[in-house]
Amino acid sequence: MLFLLNDVVLKFKPEELKPPVGEAALSAMSLETITQLGAELFAANPTLHRTDPDRAIKLVCLINARWPAINAALFIARIPGCHHSQVISRYADVALDVISGLNRQQEQGSLSTAAVDDQLVEGLLVAVSVRTLSLGQGLEPVSDLFEALVTCSLRHAWV
Repeated sequence: MLFLLNDVVLKFKPEELKPPVGEAALSAMSLETITQLGAELFAANPTLHRTDPDRAIKLVCLINARWPAINAALFIARIPGCHHSQVISRYADVALDVISGLNRQQEQGSLSTAAVDDQLVEGLLVAVSVRTLSLGQGLEPVSDLFEALVTCSLRHAWV
């Protein structure tokens, strides 16, 4: 299994995904509780995903045990040592081919934060365009924009 935590792809076998708490405690945990735990960890150590991968994997195990569809998480502490409420957190279900591509880049030593951002933003743009078309909204707004640009370009010389 692959899980994207900030700009690191964590790779582990399904049997390694045992949460660090018992079933009763796990079932009582909400996404808010796990998010606060993650925020506390990243507030204390903003590079946790790189400097303490064992703790990062435990956090991922909690997330995955409660919400198996989530395969990416982002925890950003603006200032090391900040209050956990100042840590930005997001979750996503990223396409397997995107995470696999990021994992290949990481194995080659070429994965960067910018590469992760590019892949995720590109994936969002594709998802939005597919969703828009599937809702039957058509391409009229796009054709209107194209028409406006063409008309404008015919009236004005480009330098």
